[in-house]
Amino acid sequence: MSAPDLKQALRAVEALGLAPLARVYNTQPKSYFGSAQAYTKWTVRLREAEALAVMQLSARGASIVEVSGATRVRLAGVAASSTAGLQAALRNWKAGAEKRLKGEGARR
Repeated sequence: MSAPDLKQALRAVEALGLAPLARVYNTQPKSYFGSAQAYTKWTVRLREAEALAVMQLSARGASIVEVSGATRVRLAGVAASSTAGLQAALRNWKAGAEKRLKGEGARR
């Protein structure tokens, strides 16, 4: 995968995955207890944001699957996974992509 393609994929993961999920996580209720209804509504919003991120990133060539409690992401020749959900898997993918880009720059 070329560096420009990887940079484009990195921007897509940030804009279509990490940023929208961060916005939802920033509205997470402090506790389930005492606000079960608010927490339930938040969980629905989170699942909707995750589904939209998966759909949009898949349209750009990403493979995102959940297997045995681990979310796996593959895009632009970089693969990552996490047992802590989609946001963590995307953060791991971003770290791998940035590491690969730094390696590309070091070889030039």
